[in-house]
Amino acid sequence: MMRLTAPVDGPITSVWGDPRPSRRGIHRGVDWRAPVGAPVVAMAPGVVLRVHNRVTSSAGRWVAVRSGPFVHRYLHLSRIGVERGDHVDAGDLIGRAGRSGIGISAPHLHTDLSTDDQELARDLAGGLYKAVWGPYYYVPMEPFLDGGVILRRALARLEARGIEAEGLRAAPFRHT
Repeated sequence: MMRLTAPVDGPITSVWGDPRPSRRGIHRGVDWRAPVGAPVVAMAPGVVLRVHNRVTSSAGRWVAVRSGPFVHRYLHLSRIGVERGDHVDAGDLIGRAGRSGIGISAPHLHTDLSTDDQELARDLAGGLYKAVWGPYYYVPMEPFLDGGVILRRALARLEARGIEAEGLRAAPFRHT
């Protein structure tokens, strides 16, 4: 079961589909305003799948957590507070917000959601958007944050396939 909560105490500044003027394509995640050093907490319970503690790309330092069929990532961290294999609950400290990453000028937290289930990815995203970091496909996070129609449809599909989805519900968020 998963309940998606806000990872930082700050407003959303960019969402799935926003144009990326400095890069090709559209935004495949959610950006949150957060000063350097602000606590970043897990959005859902899960197991730390990957910790990337080097600044070798625009993603900078980041952490990936697996929660059932989903993986949620936290990018541009200034510090990482977990290790691969750690179990985290929603609200547990993942690290500290920052601006790590090549070409990142303003401090913020980028979060994204992905799955290795192609059928689920198609249902949620209306197509397949290959993740750059592993065998995953990006899916929009906003339906899980605002309780929209897409979330209800995705929950029905999960339950029809025998995946426990009871308790997955939206968390309030602020958008600026």
